[in-house]
Amino acid sequence: MSKIEDGGPAFPHVAADGHADYRRGMSQRSYIATKVLTGLGDWTPNQDDGSPPDWTSMAALRKRRAEWAVAQADALIAALNSKDG
Repeated sequence: MSKIEDGGPAFPHVAADGHADYRRGMSQRSYIATKVLTGLGDWTPNQDDGSPPDWTSMAALRKRRAEWAVAQADALIAALNSKDG
């Protein structure tokens, strides 16, 4: 399994002495995904085949929204890391 590019820490903490209390903090991938979810509001992406969401399964809708948000975070990190960016 390959390592997922998470963009590194979003809010790392380093102690005043520069090293004794380092905490990685939330990844940029997680931070971006939460921002995407916040921006979505109650919008839900269509199914992969373009059909409307299945409103009978709220668990499936939440999963779809989360997957979409992570995909957007991955796309942003890839764009920021690209040589063309």
